[in-house]
Amino acid sequence: MHHLVTGMTGSGKTAFSTHMLRQWVTQRPIGDGLATVIDASGGKWPLMNGKVEVIPDADVAIARLKKSTHQLVIVDESEESLDRFERSHNWLATQARHLGHNCMFLCQRPQQIARTVRAQCEALWVFRITEIDAKELWKEFGDLHVKNYSWRLKRFHGLRSFRFEAPSYFTLDIDANQINWLGHSPAGSIETLADVVGE
Repeated sequence: MHHLVTGMTGSGKTAFSTHMLRQWVTQRPIGDGLATVIDASGGKWPLMNGKVEVIPDADVAIARLKKSTHQLVIVDESEESLDRFERSHNWLATQARHLGHNCMFLCQRPQQIARTVRAQCEALWVFRITEIDAKELWKEFGDLHVKNYSWRLKRFHGLRSFRFEAPSYFTLDIDANQINWLGHSPAGSIETLADVVGE
């Protein structure tokens, strides 16, 4: 399954992705659990005793992934790490699943990554984004919660939406390194309109 993870700087998307990376590696059977992070900016990621490889160049990463199976692939700052006009980069979204890879595409603004990539993502994880981006994302995923609430989410709060399913709200507990599920209501996860306008 492929995931689109979006949110403003500081909203929680990188902390969330680091949590998912740790979960993937620690819950896989011994001898399995490899993961690749494609990060053009060279960010710091947990290497998990050699089970995580950070590669800044997407072409190099894709070449290696074509020779492996069943990896978690995190593409950080997808709008920078992938060239939206380079069709070979779409392989991660369109073909990698045939080798058992699960990809997570992180971005601040979904419209800055290729539509083909966005269309292949079954799961949407939204941290706080702008109201304009929320409306654009709603047009693609058809989830009114994305349109109405994602631009009002508190820090480290988010919503998960699968296509054709009701969304779920959650909060990321950094200290405990866990996700707390809050149900299908935005209550408790969003700021009031007065708070948003007053920023």
